[in-house]
This record gives sequence, structure tokens and C-alpha cells, in this order.
Amino acid sequence: EGTQYMLSGSHPNSPLEMPDIGCVATKILGSECRDLPPYIMVPGNNEQNASTKTGFLPAASRVFKTGGNDVSSPQWKVADLLPRGENVAARLGGRRQMLASLDARFAPTRDVEGMDRFYSQAFDTLTSSQVESAFQLKTESPETRELYGRGHRGACYLVGRKLIEAGVRFVTVDVRWPFSEDLPGGFNLNWDHHDLIYTSGSCGTIRDKAGGEGRYGIGHWVMMGSTDRAFAALIEDMDQRGLLAETLVCFITEFGRTPKMNQHGGRDHWTDAYSIVFAGAGVPGGRLIGRTDNEGGYVLDSPHTPEEYASTIYEKLGIDRSKPLYTSANRPVYFDHHAEPIPGVM
Repeated sequence: EGTQYMLSGSHPNSPLEMPDIGCVATKILGSECRDLPPYIMVPGNNEQNASTKTGFLPAASRVFKTGGNDVSSPQWKVADLLPRGENVAARLGGRRQMLASLDARFAPTRDVEGMDRFYSQAFDTLTSSQVESAFQLKTESPETRELYGRGHRGACYLVGRKLIEAGVRFVTVDVRWPFSEDLPGGFNLNWDHHDLIYTSGSCGTIRDKAGGEGRYGIGHWVMMGSTDRAFAALIEDMDQRGLLAETLVCFITEFGRTPKMNQHGGRDHWTDAYSIVFAGAGVPGGRLIGRTDNEGGYVLDSPHTPEEYASTIYEKLGIDRSKPLYTSANRPVYFDHHAEPIPGVM
């Protein structure tokens, strides 16, 4: 639920299921690249990413997830964008004509029109010569690959930059490797450390794939290096390419960790205090907003909410938050919950 809260800026127990911030942004603003989905998640294949929601918006606003256990692998491909067989263009063209003839039998309701746009975008994506290049890391220089790091995390951040460069409106990078017998500790690149948090290698011994001691893989000391490298590279690379000034970059988490260690040498879930980072799009650099107590457990000054985080993004994107979106029943919905942007970020 914490992930859903941060992805949407709406409490997950709201009476109406609310869409992701990315869904709202792409619904209102569209995209600069017709050949790619306007909202993409890289890689989007762990259980927390089941928290992405389209809510009351049409299917065309849905997030597209690339998939992939190791994006850094030369064999990695976005399988859903690679139609198989021969005469792909001709086969897809025939299917498109057949779909159009079937659609002609239905009244042009809002939902039907939304699906039409969704399918039209899908056909354009599958037949575009530009799509594959947007995901190809081999087109990047060795220096750029090294800058980000050649592992899975660095590759995900680099693909994120390539998608923004290609004109995708909203990109989310969420890195976690699924269970693998080949990785020390089983799970890798996941920050949910409830035990042995500061070890230099594996966080304990796997009891079973469903959970238990050590299920969270490699400790923070190892993880912090790859994260710091990839995130710093993203900011530097986007700045050098002239992308940062017009792109808002947010580094977030769904909640914090307990300020005190538990009996297993780890930290548990904590919602009373945690931090996020904003960069680009005119955000003043080097500024700290708010203050916690000395243990980082409770906010003492300038507390902010996920709703305010979402409103900050909408404001930065130039979205008029006073205007509602509409359900399929033409019911108006105010997506920002009347929250205000975070002062100091604007």
C-alpha cells in the first residue's frame, strides 16, 4: 500500500481507486513520442509494481512495463515490443483492419474510444523502427556505460534516460532483482533489509523463497555504491545533454526505516519520517527542506505528505490542478486532493 500511495499521491483506502501520477500526467499532457507508450516503468517486474493503478482513467493511460531480470544483459529485450514471425507489418495491418471493422459495430462510448486509442498506439509501437533503438544499450558509448555502472541498476537508469530522450512523458525506474539461486542471499538490489543490514556481503542465509532470515540479499554497503553511482550519473548525463532543465527527477521510497536496529541487525518499516529528492526542472539545488530529530525518527519541522509530493509534480509539469478528470460515467474527480506543492521546491 505504501508503494501505491507514493505512485498515486492518493491514499490506497480511498473510496475511488485513483490512478498513478504518471497516468494522470500522460492523460492530460500526452507524449512527444507517438511510437512509444507515454508512461513506462523499467523493469516493472516485482510484486510491489502490482501497485501501479490506472484507476478510473482509460486503458490508453496504463503504464507499460518493460520486464527483464537483468537489463544489463546483452540478451535483454522488451519481449512485448518484439512481434515474432515473418511479414510482421502485413500481419499487424490485417489485424488492425479486422479490429476496425469489429469496432464499427459498437457505439463510440468513452471506454470504446479509449481502447481504440490504446490499440492504435500499440500497433504504432509494434511497427516502429525507432522503438527498439530506445531500449538498445549497445548504442551507448563505453564511457557512458561505465558512468552508470554496467550492472542491472546502472542499466535500468540508463534506459530511463534514453526513454526521456526519445520523448516519453513519464518514466519510472524501480530496480529489484527477483529471486535467483545464483545471487548471494537470493535477492539482490532490494532495500527491504530487516536483518544484517550492514554486512559487506549476503544478508544471512535463505530459509525459503517466501521469506525468512536473509531473504533480502546484499547489504546496504554494497547497494549504496551502485545506487549512488547510477543516480549521480543520471543527473550528470541528463544535465550534459540538456535534458535536466526540462525534466523533473524524483528519487522516492514508499516509507522509511526504523531509527533503531531490531534484534536481527536490521531495520523495519517506518512511516513517521523519510526523505525524497527532487532535481531538474528548475528545482533549486543543494537545498534541505524540513528537519527530523537526531535519530531521524520523527519530523520536527516542515512535514509533507504524499499528496503534496504529487501536487508538486503536477505543478512542475504545468498541469492545472483546479480542473478535474472524469470517470467513464462523466463524474468529475479532483486528482490532487486539494493539496499544495512543497514550498522551496518550486
